Amino acid sequence: MKLLITERLLLLEYLPKTGDFAALKEMRRARETLSFTGDELSTYEIATAAEGLVTWKNEGNSYEKDVPLTAWVTDKIQELLRDKNAKSELEERDYSLYDKFIVAYDQV
Repeated sequence: MKLLITERLLLLEYLPKTGDFAALKEMRRARETLSFTGDELSTYEIATAAEGLVTWKNEGNSYEKDVPLTAWVTDKIQELLRDKNAKSELEERDYSLYDKFIVAYDQV
């Protein structure tokens, strides 16, 4: 799935922090896949400030990387987004992820 820098950062935040051993293994693999390569860090000057704010060059706003996610990870993300939607807790920052993980999947 093609993901923007902002979407990758948000997904890293949304991945579950706890689970059984198999879940931990999947989450670790997903974190490695969603994380930024050295080339991406230098090309787009991705950096984290002391307050935890992540910044990057403007050219990074349109950069998308094709990130392969497992079915388990995709299911977890869909679960989280559907739950947020059912509780009317979606935020503006969730819009593109909801569109990619829910709307696009439902149209297939």
